[in-house]
Amino acid sequence: MLVMLLWIYYGLPPALGIRLDVLSAGILGLALCDSAFEAEIFRAGIQSIEKGQHDAAESLGLNYWKPVRIHAKDVFTGFGHRVDGTDSPC
Repeated sequence: MLVMLLWIYYGLPPALGIRLDVLSAGILGLALCDSAFEAEIFRAGIQSIEKGQHDAAESLGLNYWKPVRIHAKDVFTGFGHRVDGTDSPC
């Protein structure tokens, strides 16, 4: 993460022709690092839904969004303790 922060502060402004102060570079670096970990947590939660649940929703004739809302409840209840940052390596 330190390398990424240094790259954002020293490498990004000359490459894009912008100016970043220390605080903006730090916020951007932390946001990028944390968003990558959060994306992995959400991906794992979505992949934890069994194929049978998808098949059951399809057999009931539900449209696309109804099963997504139902599965979202399962996804968010499965990893709620990790989203608050307690297990985040950043």
